[in-house]
Amino acid sequence: ILTVHNRALSRYSGAYPVIPFFSRAHNLRALEEVLTIGLNTGVKLQISHFIFVGRKSWPTVHKALQMVEKARDKGLRVMMDIYPHFCGNSYLSVFLPEWYMADLGSNLTDPRANKKMKFELRLAARLLGFKMSDIQIMQANYPAGEAYNGRNLEEIGRSENLDPMDVMINIIRESRGRALQLTHGYSGDAKHEQVIEKMMAHDLCLFETDTILKKSGFANPASYGAFPRILGHFVREKKTLGLTDAIWRMSGKTARWLGLRDRGEVRAGSFADLVLFDPQTIADTTLPSDTARRPRGIHLTPR
Repeated sequence: ILTVHNRALSRYSGAYPVIPFFSRAHNLRALEEVLTIGLNTGVKLQISHFIFVGRKSWPTVHKALQMVEKARDKGLRVMMDIYPHFCGNSYLSVFLPEWYMADLGSNLTDPRANKKMKFELRLAARLLGFKMSDIQIMQANYPAGEAYNGRNLEEIGRSENLDPMDVMINIIRESRGRALQLTHGYSGDAKHEQVIEKMMAHDLCLFETDTILKKSGFANPASYGAFPRILGHFVREKKTLGLTDAIWRMSGKTARWLGLRDRGEVRAGSFADLVLFDPQTIADTTLPSDTARRPRGIHLTPR
């Protein structure tokens, strides 16, 4: 099985040289690339993660799903996975252009390099539909920056009387590139859940968490709330998919797809990976300001 993080996850990406004002969206070009590899080689393909980064990228979900379905109809063995929150974690330096990263130490203190970089990032943010408030510090990873954990760049900029991009540069420099962040605006937001629901209900969709789980810092809400959010918010409250279907995708369907013969099903000979929960109360209790809250409605897990 080939598990692929596509070359581009947004309408515009530095992975391609042409800004797609009139050309094909970069995330669709990247998707076509991996689907073609799968069709040409016959490998089982797992597209991880199936996300749409930035508000301008959300509308491409319809075409993307059509492309996957068309490849399946041609014989490709393919699945995709998603997480139910609208943010994802990575290093803060993930936003920096390739040329800037090539000499990071020098560029961080070079006024000309920073001016050029900030111009490129502002252009990219406009093309993608991002704001500086969408970038939330998970862990600054240096003592003086720990006060920034959980706060977004816009908030920090206001309190420090700095341009949010200068805040980003300072944190990257002081942490030596080790600062972690949560980017919001992935595949929707609290007022726009259509993209997530469309993917979640698709028969080729499996579920994941995709988190960096640490003892310190500010948690990715998916670490504690991903599956409870699916079972509570999307199954019980929104009826996006049925309870049995959701549990099957979290367990047996995933195990079978990955070739794990003794996992994911309640039967003799299988590992007893059991979780006892109440379908009427299970819920993700995380908040943007408190992302490490434990879920409600889970009564017993394996020890």
